[in-house]
Amino acid sequence: DDDLDGDGRLLVDDCDDTDPLRGGEEIPYDGIDQDCDPTTLDDDLDGDGVLVAEDCDDADPVWGAPGPVTLPYLVLARNRDVAEACFCVTELRVEGVVAVGAVNDLSALTCLTRTGDLSITPDARVTDLTGLENLVTIDRDLEAWETPSLTSLHGLDGLTSVGRDFWLSELPNLVHLDSARQLVTVQRDIRLIGLPSLESVDGLNALQIIGGDLAIGDDWDLLSLDGLDNLRSVGGSVSIVRALSLNSIRALRSLEVVDGDLHLSITSLHELDGLENLHTVGGELYLQDSPIQSLSPLSGLMDVGGDITLSSSAFGDLTGLDGLTETQGDLIITSMSTLTSLQGLDNLEQINGVLYLTGLPNLESLQGLSNVRVVDGVNLQTLGVSTLTGLQNMPIPRLYIEHCEQLTSLDGLNPALGTTEVTVIDAAALVDLSALAGTRSLERFRLQSLDALQSLHGLEDLIQVRTELFLQNLGMLRSVEELANLTSVGGLLELWQLNRVTDFHGLENLRTVGGDLEIGNNPRLADIGALEPLESVAGDLFITLNPRLPRSSIDLVLADLDVGGSITIFANGGP
Repeated sequence: DDDLDGDGRLLVDDCDDTDPLRGGEEIPYDGIDQDCDPTTLDDDLDGDGVLVAEDCDDADPVWGAPGPVTLPYLVLARNRDVAEACFCVTELRVEGVVAVGAVNDLSALTCLTRTGDLSITPDARVTDLTGLENLVTIDRDLEAWETPSLTSLHGLDGLTSVGRDFWLSELPNLVHLDSARQLVTVQRDIRLIGLPSLESVDGLNALQIIGGDLAIGDDWDLLSLDGLDNLRSVGGSVSIVRALSLNSIRALRSLEVVDGDLHLSITSLHELDGLENLHTVGGELYLQDSPIQSLSPLSGLMDVGGDITLSSSAFGDLTGLDGLTETQGDLIITSMSTLTSLQGLDNLEQINGVLYLTGLPNLESLQGLSNVRVVDGVNLQTLGVSTLTGLQNMPIPRLYIEHCEQLTSLDGLNPALGTTEVTVIDAAALVDLSALAGTRSLERFRLQSLDALQSLHGLEDLIQVRTELFLQNLGMLRSVEELANLTSVGGLLELWQLNRVTDFHGLENLRTVGGDLEIGNNPRLADIGALEPLESVAGDLFITLNPRLPRSSIDLVLADLDVGGSITIFANGGP
């Protein structure tokens, strides 16, 4: 009589005695209006207007339906920070940096789609980047450094673009990059430095353009560059250094342009296969300390914008450089006992720098340089050549020769084309300077430690040396009579350790020395009267250690000589 719906509630306590589901206190979230009062909240207890089915936290009006969120930055210092970052968030964008600190799991960070920077700090304990699968764009830098726990980039599967730098450094246990397969563009640098366990760069397969540098260094286990097969252009430099196990760069076969330098140094490369399509290096080309046996794959290279340095390799000639007609810097070929020929430089016409050929003991000929018409200077050290044949068409402003033990003459040099400086040091077999015949003026001239040279024949026409003239340690030289036309030396004049010279006959026409005059350690010198017409020495005068030179001969020279500096005379002969 008092409980018609049989729900156990008497009519006085039942707001609807005809419905057993209604009556009594409201029970939230069941969709039934138990208290018969539509104002009592059932699906929105926090009153934020979002029903429970869509409300992240119906007990807190701050949290409503999930949606996109943009943050100025995000610091993940604890594991719970990762979970909280995606709470009630459908899509997270971070304008600044996402800094991964002392956390060991990013798997709850699936809401992150874009960030300014992603920084995996040394405090991080993650082994991979699982949880970042929805991260598509990094506007600026991705960097991870000194994180021993990181072994993989797994989780970066969706990343397509890095707006500035992609830097991985000092990650001792990172083995591979196989999850960055969607990455097409890095606007600035890729640096893979100090990754001793890295076995491959496979995973960068989609990468076509690097706007800045590609730097690989101290990656001891890296065997190849497989994974860079689609790389066409590098806007900065390519530097591969101290990759001790690297034996193949064939994956670079799509590379056409390097706007900066190309450095390959301290690798196990025996070949350059992979560079066949490279036609431009905007900066320096540097190949060093790798057992490279041939330059043939560089046959398409047409333009190098800086120095070319080829060092400590194993090729026998320079075939492969045939496409070069001009260099924009120095050409440096050094420290190769295997090089026997300059074949490959036949088309080279202009060197806008200095030609350095050094440490090439088995190079016996300079043939191959006959088409060069412009060079700033030539530096030859430790070669096996006996003459300079091959340089006859080359105007050489500055010639420097040292430790060329087989060199017997300067034949091949054409001073009429504009040679102004000549230095020859430690050429034990040199006996002939006749190639200098006709030379009237030089900027600088130095002959030192030439054990076989007996005559200065070839210098008969020399009138002036504008700066320094050195004749030093010429043990077999008998006289300086070939200098009979010399009237002035603009700087230092040094006549030192001329063991067989007894007098300076030939210097009678010398009138001025613009620097110091040094005459010393000449064991047979007995007369310097030929210098009596000398009018002035602008610097200091040294006459020392000439045991047979009498003071009377010295006094004749000093009588009318104007010396601008000090005069030092000691350890000479008697009266």
